[in-house]
Amino acid sequence: MFHQFDFMAKLASWECPQCGLKTHYKGLCRECTEYDETGTPVKPVYRVRVNHTQTERHVHIPTKADFVNSRRRQPSKRQLEKMKEMLNATSRRVDGEGEDSEGDFMSIGEIVAKVEEE
Repeated sequence: MFHQFDFMAKLASWECPQCGLKTHYKGLCRECTEYDETGTPVKPVYRVRVNHTQTERHVHIPTKADFVNSRRRQPSKRQLEKMKEMLNATSRRVDGEGEDSEGDFMSIGEIVAKVEEE
């Protein structure tokens, strides 16, 4: 089976910042790293990932308003249909010459209150 993480690991490309040698694995550059007599690295040179695109995580922290809105009673289908009818009845086409006034429109709150009364 082919896993996504295996596929992404194969696409990774690492490069030494000093000599520019590219490999498919991270670690120390064997050419540029200085070793002592026992073989331990004295001045390590780490490879840098070349094709790394960092993804941003957007964490949504729920607020009290989110909780209240999720618990709020949603309008029924009939109420939604009535609201749409009222909005369509009060809407009109405005030409380039015509201007709208405040008395021509109703707020959504007024429409919802009328629907709930019926």
